[in-house]
Amino acid sequence: NHKGNREFMPARILDALVRAWRDSALEYLTVLRSDRWNVNHGAIAILARKGLLPYVVTLNFDSLIETALNKFKVPFVLKLPLSSYAGSIGKGPPLLTLVKPHGSLPITEDEAIGKHLAATLRYTGMNVQPENRHELESISRQCSCIVVAGYRNGDWDIFPMLEELNLSNIVWIQHPDGQAKPLSEVTQWLKRTKAHSNLIRVDVSDFMRDVFKALRLKLPRLPAN
Repeated sequence: NHKGNREFMPARILDALVRAWRDSALEYLTVLRSDRWNVNHGAIAILARKGLLPYVVTLNFDSLIETALNKFKVPFVLKLPLSSYAGSIGKGPPLLTLVKPHGSLPITEDEAIGKHLAATLRYTGMNVQPENRHELESISRQCSCIVVAGYRNGDWDIFPMLEELNLSNIVWIQHPDGQAKPLSEVTQWLKRTKAHSNLIRVDVSDFMRDVFKALRLKLPRLPAN
């Protein structure tokens, strides 16, 4: 039984492949290089443009949020703590800081596929790294509330990361996924946290729709095929 042994996690195996075969072991990830952002990515961009969303932390390493921000002309700062990258993207003062603790696909076309991912693989299964901890602590000093959305069973380090944030309020958006009850690891963690927490079981898109309705904003249109 390897469920409790993080050494056998797929990312550990991938890390070994990267060490042996370098970036060629990650070429299959190029299929994730897409500009097909969805309504939720666009909603993030619009909220940021309105000055309502100063920080986003995503464990995804695709670039769909960045694509939506560029589409809606939202200047932002991109931070990849584990590869020591921080850069401003877009014209004008940044309206949002996007932090990606798990790294990112290449930022420019000429970068190697694994430039901002290799470090993340090496840390899989370990505690929150100092670089990520620093960014999370910086956010927690400026934001008292966090909204968590898009969690899927298996995001091994999301709970340790959240524990780094000194928050007073947490809103957890859990997709029903056809389950009668929310995921047990979510409910157990929310009971342990000192922050005031709210668990909402709803599709993230429906949640965004309600938020935009309350704010009297129009949801973004998806890009044409």
